[in-house]
Amino acid sequence: MPVGYSLLVGVALKSTVVLGLAWTIAFLLRARSAAARHIVWTAAFAALLALPFLSLSLPALKAPLPRTLASPNLT
Repeated sequence: MPVGYSLLVGVALKSTVVLGLAWTIAFLLRARSAAARHIVWTAAFAALLALPFLSLSLPALKAPLPRTLASPNLT
C-alpha cells in the first residue's frame, strides 16, 4: 500500500474517532451552556486540522494484537 494512501486512511479513521468523541462529549453537555459545547466542537476541529501534521511528525504507535485478531481462522 502506498505511503500516501495509508496516511489518508489513518487520518480518516482518527478523524472519525475525534468527531465521535466530540459528539459524545457535546451530547453529555446538552444541559450546559452553548458556550461549553462550542468549546468542545472548536477543540475537535482544531484537532482535525492538526491531525495530518501530527501523523507525519510523530512516531507510529505499534500496539500488539491478540493472536485471535492478528490471524483470524477463516475456515
